[in-house]
Amino acid sequence: MTHRGRVSHGTAWRRPAGRDTTAFHEDVVKKSYPTNGRESTEVSPPNQPEKLAYSIPEAAAALGIGVSLLKEMLYCSRIRSVKIGKRRVIPRRELERFLEESSNG
Repeated sequence: MTHRGRVSHGTAWRRPAGRDTTAFHEDVVKKSYPTNGRESTEVSPPNQPEKLAYSIPEAAAALGIGVSLLKEMLYCSRIRSVKIGKRRVIPRRELERFLEESSNG
């Protein structure tokens, strides 16, 4: 079936079987930011000051959740954000507050 010049095969696109890229990405992170022998759960670029605020995708990654779930929490006011110009950022302290409240009850 053709629709506007594209061929439709009636199935959604799927990732080819047997392609696990997890090991590749972990290897790239290890090579990019060495930990100098210390264990670290956070990987930050060398000579960079600690961020005070995160974009929505960065905050979602820091919390280990998806962007859509984070946006839902922002909409429900469980997490507060700040608008700077056209950008919406989430302060680091707000993420820490949310985690503290979540772990307490």
